[in-house]
Amino acid sequence: MPRDGVMSRAILPPHSLTAEKAVLGAVLNNPQLLIDVSDIVRIEHFYLEIHQLIYEVICRLDREGRSADVITVAEIAKQQRSEVSVPYLSELVDSCPITLNLEHYASVVKDYFVRRNVIDSCRNIIKKATQYDGGNEEFLEEIEREFQRATEVRRSDGLTPSEEVISETLAELDRRARLKGKLSGVTSGFRDLDELTGGWQQSDLIILAARPGMGKTALALNWVTSALKKEHATVVFSLEMSKTQLMMRLMSTDARVNSAKLRSGTITDREQDKLMEGARNISNLPARFSIDD
Repeated sequence: MPRDGVMSRAILPPHSLTAEKAVLGAVLNNPQLLIDVSDIVRIEHFYLEIHQLIYEVICRLDREGRSADVITVAEIAKQQRSEVSVPYLSELVDSCPITLNLEHYASVVKDYFVRRNVIDSCRNIIKKATQYDGGNEEFLEEIEREFQRATEVRRSDGLTPSEEVISETLAELDRRARLKGKLSGVTSGFRDLDELTGGWQQSDLIILAARPGMGKTALALNWVTSALKKEHATVVFSLEMSKTQLMMRLMSTDARVNSAKLRSGTITDREQDKLMEGARNISNLPARFSIDD
């Protein structure tokens, strides 16, 4: 992507030189602040190449255990035939804002990088769509991958320092201790299962496996209903059944009507009334329920 005014202002990619200068100036003024900044921004997040180089040198010096002062950064940058100068670095230090806003400015730098990635992806997609002749069945998948690449930096939290993990872990242990034996996770609706698992915990991956027709969907929907009754918003992703089929299963379970009768349309008037009551019960559950088929 062109840098340093090569593109005209009318089509200049989104960026904030103020935010980039604020981040670099604050870190040059106080190298210890790099710990906070490095959790948010990477070298490629900066728009200007000269800013990328300055940040790269600062990070290298930090890895080597050396102080990233103005003179040292300028000398190393000079070895790479860069135009980074002592006056420019001094200007960054002199113009840096209050360090309390540092994380905000770092987030701004990252946000603009994401926006530039999205713009690049849109351009690539437009080019591919223009050249598309209808013969490539993977065209939509290519578009999806393009947007995934563009937004990957936003979805990833990157590396987490061990001290943060320890702090979060101790907080979670304290929360569980204060429950005094009560369920710490989301109930499955089955007492024996809850006693074994402590309820469904955050980041759990539960694999429910059985032969076809053994009741996997019915059991999973029971878990969904139990979570909703405890006010936990729930989403069901289905690769097999449509959203109407899943809702029929839920309604038949709540109304205690054989789901086979729903498929065949042989329900009685009394069963129809029970199904309507089941639909109202599901609609009135205290948490949001969504289906993606």
